[in-house]
Amino acid sequence: MTKTIITLAAVLGLSTTVLAADKKKPVVDPISVVDLAIVSDTEYDIDAETTTTEFGVEAGMEGLTLSLLPKYDWDKSEVNNIEVGLSYDWNITKTLSITPYGKYNVDSDFEEKGKTVGVKTRFSF
Repeated sequence: MTKTIITLAAVLGLSTTVLAADKKKPVVDPISVVDLAIVSDTEYDIDAETTTTEFGVEAGMEGLTLSLLPKYDWDKSEVNNIEVGLSYDWNITKTLSITPYGKYNVDSDFEEKGKTVGVKTRFSF
C-alpha cells in the first residue's frame, strides 16, 4: 500500500510539473486589438439636388476611435472635404454612454475648412 501511495504521489507531482511548464503567456497580435472598419455614407440633398458620399476608415481601441473620412461630390466628380475625427466612448452605466469628439476638416488642397468639438449621448433600452 505504501508503494502505491508513493507512486501515486510521484505521478501527480510529475503531471503537475508538466502542466505548469505548458502554461505560456499568450501572444497578442497588435492588429487584433484594434477594431478596423471601412465605412460609407451616401446622401442626396433634395433642395440642392446634390449627391455626396463620405467614405473612409475608422480604427478603434478600448473606446477610443480615430477616423479618416474623405467626402466625394458626385456632381463635381471631386473630393471636396476630408475629415479627421477622434472620439472616446465613455460608458457611464450599462445603458448610458457619453462620447466627446473632435473633427478637423480640410478641402482637397488641404486648407482648413473647419474644426468641430462636441458631445454625443446614447441611452439604450
